[in-house]
Amino acid sequence: MALRPVRNGEAAVRFCLGPPQNFMNIIFLFVIYFFAGVLQDFLFTVNLRYVNKNKIFMSVFTSFLTVVVSMLALYNIIKDLDPSNGIPAIIIYCLGIATGTYLAMKFKIQK
Repeated sequence: MALRPVRNGEAAVRFCLGPPQNFMNIIFLFVIYFFAGVLQDFLFTVNLRYVNKNKIFMSVFTSFLTVVVSMLALYNIIKDLDPSNGIPAIIIYCLGIATGTYLAMKFKIQK
C-alpha cells in the first residue's frame, strides 16, 4: 500500500470511519442496523402487547422473530465492523430500537 498526501477533511473521515473506499459500505450498514433496530423493537413491543391480550400464537411468533432479528443484527455488528465503527453502529442500532418502540405504540392491535 503506497502512502499518498491527505486532502482536507479526509483525515477526519479516515479516523472515524476507516479508509474512504469503505465509506459508502459503512453508511449502508448503519442504515441496515437502524432499520433492524426499528424492526426488532417494533416486534418486541407488539409481542408484549400480544402477551397482554393472551394471544398465544402471535406472542410466540413475534417473540421468535424478535430474537432472530436482534441476534442477526448484533452478530453482524460484532463480526463485520472494526473497533472504530462498532460504537457508532451500536448507537445507531439503539436509535432504531427507540424508533421501533414509538412506532409499535402507535400500532393498533385488534381485540
